[in-house]
Amino acid sequence: LSQTYTGAEKVATCATTPAGLTTGLTYAGSATPPVNAGSYAVVCTVTDASYTGSASGTLTIAKADQTITFTNPGTVNLSARTVSLTYSASSGLPVSISSNTPSICTVNGSLVTLVAPGDCSLTASQGGNGNFNPATPVNAVFTVTALGTSTTVTAVSPPSAVYGQPVTLTASVAASSGDTAPGGQVQFTVGGKSCL
Repeated sequence: LSQTYTGAEKVATCATTPAGLTTGLTYAGSATPPVNAGSYAVVCTVTDASYTGSASGTLTIAKADQTITFTNPGTVNLSARTVSLTYSASSGLPVSISSNTPSICTVNGSLVTLVAPGDCSLTASQGGNGNFNPATPVNAVFTVTALGTSTTVTAVSPPSAVYGQPVTLTASVAASSGDTAPGGQVQFTVGGKSCL
């Protein structure tokens, strides 16, 4: 009398001696077979006019296992800003996504917000319910690549260079995606030697 939850009614059977007698079954006092996981007292009663008898037992419906399908979004550039995730549980129950790397990416529902370049690590989980066991968590790691930049160098003074004469240069850095330019310093090299 052991079965596993499938969403369908679970019916017990009973045999009689002599065989073929008419019987009636009840499950925890109800004639309706149970669906949900749990333990149910089953009573089989002979209803044949010429015989009497009954037997009892326990029908156990075990929780079903479930799995999570989680699609890795692959490498994403920081300029995308957000990424929509695709995931599901075989049980149909809602899946929870959490970020293991909040400095790289954060999660709100199925939407990932990209914060900085690096490896974004996510975990999908489903805790189960009365009919399903908790799913084994699924991890997904994808790379967030840095924004591209373009650099423009301009000679400020003098307007045309003369050998041996100092030259003042300026550099402007812009994110190629039109985003805010990164901070920091631009390093110039002359003849393989660096100078600021």
